Amino acid sequence: MAAAPLIDDHATPETRALYAGLQSFDAPPGVVGFDLGGIEALAGHNLDGVAFPAIIRDVRAAHVRGDLVTLTWHSVNPLTHGGHGGRGDNRAPLSAASVLPTGRAHEKYVKWLDNVGMLIKQLTDASGTPIPLVFRPFDQHNADRFWWGLGDGSVESDTKPDEFAALWRFTVDYLRDVSGLHNLIWTLSPDVDRITADDVAGRYVRGYPGDEFVDVLAIETADSTLFEAVSQLAAERGKGALSLGSNRE
Repeated sequence: MAAAPLIDDHATPETRALYAGLQSFDAPPGVVGFDLGGIEALAGHNLDGVAFPAIIRDVRAAHVRGDLVTLTWHSVNPLTHGGHGGRGDNRAPLSAASVLPTGRAHEKYVKWLDNVGMLIKQLTDASGTPIPLVFRPFDQHNADRFWWGLGDGSVESDTKPDEFAALWRFTVDYLRDVSGLHNLIWTLSPDVDRITADDVAGRYVRGYPGDEFVDVLAIETADSTLFEAVSQLAAERGKGALSLGSNRE
């Protein structure tokens, strides 16, 4: 079963071509990932200490090489501004709910998205054409280490599946329809440690935002059996599938 068209009716020709290439297994020679964590607060560098001008430069260089460019966005907590990995309180209660349209941090989140959009608009080639990007805004959403994480269902999480789905949908709508970003391939990318090949259908789609808001089902694994199971799920939903190997960003 062929993958459905991109969820963005106005996707650039280059983005459509990249998506079609992924589905025909005409994959780029390399996959390069960059994290935008920190841009929400207009920090000078991302959470790994890489300056954003350097990221812009490296994205352009990767595109020239023909690499597939992926972006993640490990933002700080919207209530505490704590980072993940032990850097502050990233799991404050009601964090995901707070950024939804009725939440107390919603206006802040909208400004964050404006900052994300401002940076992505700078990711262009030498002619000024937007570089097509695989965008994974809420990486490992089925884990419980990030403020958007809803866990795998084995342990109660503060973020509920419907809240995560609403967060994803709002983010798509805003960056695509308000910010006018049409070079993004919206990619779901759960924590591989919370997914098993014999229960992909149940675990992968926990908190799923809906087929009209997702382009690609991805998994960070070198396990061919697991990727085959994810690919089957993607085919059933008319989505693309992407293996990101065993690399973690």
